[in-house]
Amino acid sequence: MDELDEKNPKNQSRRDFVVGSAVVLLAPSIPVNVAFANSPRIELFLKISSILTGIELDKSYIQLGEMILDAIEKYETKQEKQNRLSLFSQFEKTPLSLSQKDLQSLLENVEKGILAQAQKIARVWYTGRIETEKNKFVVISYDDALVWQACDFTKPPTTCGGPFGYWQHPYSGKT
Repeated sequence: MDELDEKNPKNQSRRDFVVGSAVVLLAPSIPVNVAFANSPRIELFLKISSILTGIELDKSYIQLGEMILDAIEKYETKQEKQNRLSLFSQFEKTPLSLSQKDLQSLLENVEKGILAQAQKIARVWYTGRIETEKNKFVVISYDDALVWQACDFTKPPTTCGGPFGYWQHPYSGKT
């Protein structure tokens, strides 16, 4: 039997063909965000968002973080973009373990526009929506809004909870 010439497609094995076909068929199903999983842009945004919201936003938040950052960028003015970039540069070296007191002190010393951007980022994470025009909003993610983590006594109305009838018992404060 002749040695296989890997450059000659006529000498491909059936297994090579099947594997190659499977890769081609599966490629469109791989989320685009997987390719950007180690993007410094989104990692910095998640870090800053973690500091601003007080909730650690790890790599499991990459897709939601991309959606939120894309929405912020889409609906921001030129001045808001400058303020956001200034916020990012000021918070880039800030440790994640920043205390609330230190965060408050840090935010008190930034310009008014930068503070407004910090508040906007936290507001979008907590509400899951962004204001596009005065009193007009676009929902980014209702179920994944951080308000549901902050208010641990409730959950999104569309999400099932405990056993049947759990809602009729008063909240005990224990989770």
